[in-house]
Amino acid sequence: MKTKQRISARLAVSGAILCGLLCLLAGMARGGEEISAKTLRYVDLLKRVMDVEQIAFLPDPGERAAQFSSYDRRSRVDAQTGKSVEWAVNDDFGNFIREENGWQVMAEAEGPGCIWRMWSATPTKATVKVIIDGREVVSQPFEDYFMGGTPFDRRNISYNGAARGWNSYLPIPFNKSMKIVTDAKPGSFFFYHVNWSQFPDGTKVESFSLPLMPAQEQALDGLDRRLGEPSAVPPTEGQSTKRSERKVDPGESALLFELQGPQAVQGLSLELDLPDAMKSDVDAMFRVMREWMVEIRWDDETEPSVRVPFGDFFGGVADSSYRSFLASLSGGKGWCGWLMPFAKSAEILIRNEGDTARMVRGTAVTVPLSHPAEKYGRFHAKWHRDEKNRDDPDRSIDWSLLKVNGRGRYIGCMLHVWNPLGLWWGEGDEKFFVDGERFPSTFGTGTEDYFGYAWCCPDFFERPLHSQPRGSDNRAHVCVNRWHTADAIPFQKSFDGSLEKYFRNGRGTLYAATAFFYLEPGVADGYRAYPLEERRDYCTPNGIKPVVAGAQEAENLRRIAIPNGKVFPKVRIGWGELERSNEGDGTWEGGNPGDVLKLGVKVPKDGLYLVEMKFSLDRFSGMADLSLADQKLVQDLDLYAPTHTGNVLMKTFGPLRLKQGEAVLEIQYKGRSAESKGDSISFDFIRLLPSSLQTTGNCSNENSQ
Repeated sequence: MKTKQRISARLAVSGAILCGLLCLLAGMARGGEEISAKTLRYVDLLKRVMDVEQIAFLPDPGERAAQFSSYDRRSRVDAQTGKSVEWAVNDDFGNFIREENGWQVMAEAEGPGCIWRMWSATPTKATVKVIIDGREVVSQPFEDYFMGGTPFDRRNISYNGAARGWNSYLPIPFNKSMKIVTDAKPGSFFFYHVNWSQFPDGTKVESFSLPLMPAQEQALDGLDRRLGEPSAVPPTEGQSTKRSERKVDPGESALLFELQGPQAVQGLSLELDLPDAMKSDVDAMFRVMREWMVEIRWDDETEPSVRVPFGDFFGGVADSSYRSFLASLSGGKGWCGWLMPFAKSAEILIRNEGDTARMVRGTAVTVPLSHPAEKYGRFHAKWHRDEKNRDDPDRSIDWSLLKVNGRGRYIGCMLHVWNPLGLWWGEGDEKFFVDGERFPSTFGTGTEDYFGYAWCCPDFFERPLHSQPRGSDNRAHVCVNRWHTADAIPFQKSFDGSLEKYFRNGRGTLYAATAFFYLEPGVADGYRAYPLEERRDYCTPNGIKPVVAGAQEAENLRRIAIPNGKVFPKVRIGWGELERSNEGDGTWEGGNPGDVLKLGVKVPKDGLYLVEMKFSLDRFSGMADLSLADQKLVQDLDLYAPTHTGNVLMKTFGPLRLKQGEAVLEIQYKGRSAESKGDSISFDFIRLLPSSLQTTGNCSNENSQ
C-alpha cells in the first residue's frame, strides 16, 4: 500500500504543473505542421507522440492504422461461410506471417508510414532486423529494442518496468516499405506487437536511419524529457483559464462552464470536496466516484458527447491515484488533457446523483483553433457495461469496447474490472475492426498486453500512455488505461473494437469501459445513459458452486511448504468440457528436480478412501511423483500434452487408509520430457471418496480429449 506521502508527492498536481503540461501540449500541437503534411521530417514524427491536436483532426482518405502481432493463426474467417473460426484459441506466441530466406517475417507494410510502438512479454536475445525502404537499418537482439543502446536508451520512450511489460514508443518511419524479421523459431515463446500507421498517398517521409543526426538526437532527448517531466514549458499564445466553484445538492446538476466558440478546451480539472477519511476507504470512494457524472455538450447537442462517471473519466476508480500524460486522478481531484474542439458552444456540467451535497471546483483551459472548426472531430467519452455486445455465436467471446458509425478516431479507453473471486481475468485479445473489416486489422495477444504490461501482473504502474492505477492482486476493483496519440486508429465509416472476455458475467466478473474517441460533428455515438444502480450497485460478492461436489480445490489447499518457484491459482476457462471446477487450477512453476511442494488435504473422518484428482496437461508441463499421508499415489506422472490449452487427466488412486484431520499431499517435481517447454505442475482438485462407493463416469482413468 502506498503511503500518503508517496501519493501526495507523485500525484498532487499543482496548478503550475497543470498549466505547464497544458501549454506543452498546445505548443507542440501548434508547431506549424499542416493537417495533411506533404513532408514529414523525423523531428515532426517525434512531436506526434505527444501531439493532441493531430489526433483531433478528422482523418484524411488513405490514413489507416493497424497492428502486427503473434496472435494464434488458427483464428481466421472461413472464406466459404464468412464465419469466424477458432475465435478464442490462445497460443498467441511464436506465430509469424511467413518464413523468408530462413527468417520469420513479423511485420511488413508499404509506405508512407511509421512504426509507433513495439511491445513484448518475452523480448529474448533472438535477433530482430528492421528493414526500411529496402535497407537494413537495425539488427540486434529483440530485448535491445526496449533497453538497448542509442536511440533505444531513452527510459521514458523505450523501457521495461511496466509490470513485466516491455514497451518502445520510438517512431521508426518509412517512405516506401518496412519489414521486420527475426531468427526466433516458429512456436517459440516469442510474443510481440508492432503498431504502425499509413499516411495518405503523396506524403513524403524522412525514413529512419542510424545513427541519428544531432538535431534528431536533440529532439529525441526533448521527447524523453517531456514524457518524464511534462511541465517545464512557457504558456501558449491565446490560452485562457476559467475557474468555477459550485455547491451541488443531491439530485441536482451544475453547469460549471458555458463557452463560446470557435475554440477548444485544452485541459479540464475537476475536484470534489471530500473528507480525508473517505479518500482511504476504497468502497466509499468507488461509490462516490460513480454517483457523480461528467457531461459535456458541443455545439448545442441534445445528447451529450461526454457522459462518464467522475473517476472513470479521469482514468481510474476508487483510490486509483496515478498520473499519466493525458489524465490523472488523486482522491477527489482529476485532470485530463485531451483537445476538445467546438465551433459554436460548449457546456461542461456535473451531476450529483448521491445523497450528499458537496462543493465542486473546476478549471478549464481553452485555446484558439489553428484550423477551421469543421476540420476537427468532436471529442466523445462514453461509459458502458455490456453495451452493443453482438449475438454472433462465432464471436461470443468478444466483449464490445466501442462500436460506432461515422468518421473519426479511436484514442483510448479505461477498463474497470469487478472481479470479486480473484484469479486472472484478462486472458483475451483485443480485436479492432475498421470500416467494416471482416477480419480485424488489430488482433492482439492478451488484455494486459494491450494495456502495455504482461503475465497477469497486478502491480501498480503509471506510464505516460498506459497505466494500471489499481491492480488489487487481480481481485475486486481493477482498472487499467491506455491512451493512443500517434497510434490513434482512424476510421472513415465505422469502428468496432472488442476485448475477449473469458470469465462469464454469471461468475461475478464484470467489465465496465470508458471509450475515448472523436467523431465528425453532428454524428451521435448511440450510447445510452445508465441509471445510478447500474453504475454503482453491481459490484457485489458472487460465489461459484464447484462443478464437482465434494472437491477440494487445488488453488485453495493450505500451503504447508513451498520450495523453489511460485504457487498460484491459474484460470482455466472457456474450453467447454475441459473447464475446471471453480474455473481454475492450482499451479506450481519454477521448481527444481527433487523439490517437494506440500499441501494440506482435509480428511473428514478415519477411514478407507479412494483419492480422485483431476490434472491439467499442456505443452508447458513437467513430471511429478505424488503421495498422500506418506502413501505413494503415482510415480513419474507426465503432464505434457502437445497443445497449449491442453487436455485434462482424471486419475483415481487407492484405496488409502487416512486419519481424520489434515493429510499432507506431497508433489515432487521430477523434471520434464524432451518435448515439454516448461516445468508447470497443475491440477484442478482432489476428492476423497469412501472406498465402498464406486467412482462415477467423472472419475475414470482416461484423458478427456
